[in-house]
Amino acid sequence: MSSVPEHPINSCYIMYLFAFMEIVLDAVCTALADPVRRRVVELLSEGPRRAGELAEAIGVAPPVMSRHLRLLLESDVVDDERSPADARVRLFYLKRESLAALRGWLDRVDAGPGSV
Repeated sequence: MSSVPEHPINSCYIMYLFAFMEIVLDAVCTALADPVRRRVVELLSEGPRRAGELAEAIGVAPPVMSRHLRLLLESDVVDDERSPADARVRLFYLKRESLAALRGWLDRVDAGPGSV
């Protein structure tokens, strides 16, 4: 049985993909390193919420929540959308696909030797 030689473009693409996933993983881990941000993610896993609702539920001042939400937005863990009826109203929601890099890494680590 002959093996098909690996095409250099495919290997470059795979290397790029792994490098990108590492960057995403680093951003997600940094975002989740803070207990307030982890609680925000837990609350958003239940559904979209306004910043004020999140601040009240967690017990932090609105400016503090704003800083946490900005970091979560920059790390692509959450996203927001504005109400068509009132642009001042922003709903934040969890971007579940952004957690895929973390989930994949944890699965590889959990799989044991030779999987990472």
